[in-house]
Parts: sequence; structure tokens; C-alpha cells
Amino acid sequence: MIEQTGFLYELRPTDYITGASPLDIPEVMPSADWRTYQPAGEKQYKYATFDTMSCTTFSLMNDIETWVTWHKANNHFSQKQLETLNSLGFFADGKFNCSDRFTAIMSGTMSNGNYFQSVIDSARKDGLLPEALLQFGGNSQKEYLDKTLITAEMKATALKILDILDISYEWTDVSKIATSLKQCPIWGAIPAAATHAIEVIAPGMYFDSYEPYVKTLPVVQYAMKVIVKVKPEVTTWKHFKLTEKTGSLGHTIADLKTELVDLMDAMREECGFAWKITSGYRTVAENNALPNASADSAHTTREAVDIYCDDSRKRQILLDVIRKHGINRIGLGKTFIHIDISKTLPQNVTWNY
Repeated sequence: MIEQTGFLYELRPTDYITGASPLDIPEVMPSADWRTYQPAGEKQYKYATFDTMSCTTFSLMNDIETWVTWHKANNHFSQKQLETLNSLGFFADGKFNCSDRFTAIMSGTMSNGNYFQSVIDSARKDGLLPEALLQFGGNSQKEYLDKTLITAEMKATALKILDILDISYEWTDVSKIATSLKQCPIWGAIPAAATHAIEVIAPGMYFDSYEPYVKTLPVVQYAMKVIVKVKPEVTTWKHFKLTEKTGSLGHTIADLKTELVDLMDAMREECGFAWKITSGYRTVAENNALPNASADSAHTTREAVDIYCDDSRKRQILLDVIRKHGINRIGLGKTFIHIDISKTLPQNVTWNY
């Protein structure tokens, strides 16, 4: 009998903890049951030969694979993103599948296992490799974790997933797992023959890297929320860069809704003169700190910009182009024109500042 072990615990100063974390984690699974989206079962050992001691990696890959299957089922990927994932080979077997071996090696798995943070930070920094490009193999843990197996091409391929997925994490209270499951599947550690990392996939159930893969959940010693989000598809514009500042508050074009920037790029092309954005996205606190700012400003929902314009000829051209593109919420200041695309605020309005 091979011992189920490989999880090492350490609390690091940089770790986020539920209740003192800036992460925005909405409830996306009211039933708290993720089994519909569970991954294909994969063993972390070669029967009667060796154990990889890589349960931290196998359980994280299971967690990420569950998330991606859920995102795919809910149409959160763009067509281009799905085509990229398919072309890389992540869906070769019909289910999203990452190479456990790649991440086990890249995260520095040791003879006695690895830490949660080391494994997930590797996924966030090094990316993920399709299972087909580095499968389970070897006749000892040393052979399984052979660093010379990793090629420059593998590293380059793995990084491509980071253009599509955003991965974050925080420690959470083990007594609140039933509630936390409404937000995400839980990356946990349980007492086995020794402490063992698993994926909590439903109340009282966990997904394992030992058969049978779905088991009744015992006491959970440690728990971490892993949040996997689909990044907005990277878009390039002729006249705007993602890093371009939108005013003095430190926000950029990247903070605006893509729909708005698409319109701005088309309008800028027609205007034929440069634009300077004096205000874009504002947090609620930043907005409330401004004198006379509307409490329900579209700036706080990433749907508005103020365009500097103190030339009467350019102002007329700009207003004509704005109206041509169907924007019907316009504010006129002495040196700027406000436009926004809010659908919840009053429509077909023009006002003065």
C-alpha cells in the first residue's frame, strides 16, 4: 500500500486570507455542487512501483480543469479563445486536461511533496501545458520529476494559457466549506496515511488522485479557494493602447469596457485629429470625492470617458461623429465632451456642466 501524502503546509506573509483579501469572489454555483464539471480521473502513482508525491499538483490541476469545463459550458470563452485552446491540445480528449507532470516539475516538487503556494504560483507564472505534451511516466519519483524533460518549446506553449486564464487564490476557513463551494471548488488537505491534497467538489464529497476518484469527504485540515476567470479577449486598436492613461487617477484604457473603446477607436479614425482622455474609469470612492459628480456616474461602471476639446471646429466634428455612432448620452463642458454608453441611465439626453 502506497501512502497518500505529498502536501506540505506553510503560511506565507504574502498569502491572501478570506476576510482580509482584495479578491472579488462572487457566488456562481448556488447548489455548491461542481460534480457535473469534474475532470477525468488521473492517478498520482504507478501501481506497486512508486508515488509521485505530487498530490498538490494533481489536485490543483483537477480544480483548474473543473473551472475551465464550467466556463466552457457557460459560454464564457470567445470563439477565438476556444480555437486557441483546441489548437494547443488542451481538449484533445474531449475534456480540458493539463499536464500534472509539467507543473509538478516546474513548481519544484520535492521527495516529500510540495506547498500549495509553490504549485499555484507556478501555474500563475509558468502557465499550463496540455497533458498530451508531457504525460505520466517514469519508474521512480526521480524519473517522474526529471527537470531535463522540460523543453523551451514546452515552456513557450505553457505560457500561452496565461493570455486566456486568470488564476488567483486565498486561504479560507475550513468550517465554511459548504458556503465557499458556492463560489468555487475548494483545494483542500485531508488526513490520509499522511496529509493529502484533494479537490472538494461538493458538500461532503471530494475528487482524488487515487481510485475511486470521488469519495466521501473526511475532516478537512486546510482549505484554499482557487479562482479561475476567463480574461477578456486581447483586443488591439489603431488609436488607443491598453496602457494609455485616462486622466490623473492612474487608470488606463484597459479599465474601460471593450465596447466603449471599440466605438472610440472608430470615432477617432473619422475625426482625423488626436484625442486626449481627461477622465475614464473611476472607483465609487474616487467619483464621490469629485465636486458635483453624479453618484450614479457611468464612469464608475467603466462606460464613460471625457474627451478634451476646447476648439469649436473640432468640437462640432466630434459631436457629429458621436451622434453618427449612436451615442445618445452626451455631456458638454467648457473644455471637454462627456460620452457614455450606459443602458441603465436615462437615454437620449444632452446636458451642460
